[in-house]
Amino acid sequence: SPGKRSPKQRQIERDRYERAAKVAMETAMKISDELVRDSAVREIVGLCMKANNIKTGRALFRAIHAGSIKAELLKEHPTLQSEQA
Repeated sequence: SPGKRSPKQRQIERDRYERAAKVAMETAMKISDELVRDSAVREIVGLCMKANNIKTGRALFRAIHAGSIKAELLKEHPTLQSEQA
């Protein structure tokens, strides 16, 4: 459980998450097909929300164009709603 991890272990996990998220975002942005890219970004938003990185999750959510993908994300993560235009 998260409470049993030392501060050093939590920092190592946080650093690992941040590196993985950065690589995933860079890779997703290279996808030329908009729907496939939106789908990839959707998965990254899910990762951000699981890691409690709401700020990045909301920013990426705004980058998604497909309404159906945005709707799915809002069902799973209602906290994204406040940032929807």
